[in-house]
Amino acid sequence: MTRDGFKGWLRWMREVRGLSPKTVGLRLTAMRSFLAYCAAEDATLVALHQASVAIKAPPVLKRPVEYLGDDELAAVLAANDGVTQKSRRDRILLITLYEPAARVSEICGARVADLSPSAPAWVTLTGKGDKSRVVPIGGKCAVHLRVYMGECGCGRRTR
Repeated sequence: MTRDGFKGWLRWMREVRGLSPKTVGLRLTAMRSFLAYCAAEDATLVALHQASVAIKAPPVLKRPVEYLGDDELAAVLAANDGVTQKSRRDRILLITLYEPAARVSEICGARVADLSPSAPAWVTLTGKGDKSRVVPIGGKCAVHLRVYMGECGCGRRTR
């Protein structure tokens, strides 16, 4: 096992076995961990471990983020017709999730005090690790929020 041997092994996994770059990288990581253990047990294997550490894993291509098109978004929102209070609630949740690109946990954790539907409209979202961020929301989302908050009796003085 030499540096060239490791490179050949990686090439073999990609070309002959047809493994994805992510799988090849995971197997290289597993081999490095094993060789680190071996080097800790036998000092003559330290150079072999160092040779494996010097080899870079193949780059993993990231897929671009796919967004909903206008027709797709309209179809999702149309699933909640707004006739019942429950469907109006679901609709405003979807709108409020989509507009500021919020996580479900951020919207579920939002309080009335975290919303300001008057211009300039914003919402304070508290995410992972209790990190807060203030996110502006568009006019249409703000109108929906004002109507729903008024309907539910949770309106408040806006800032």
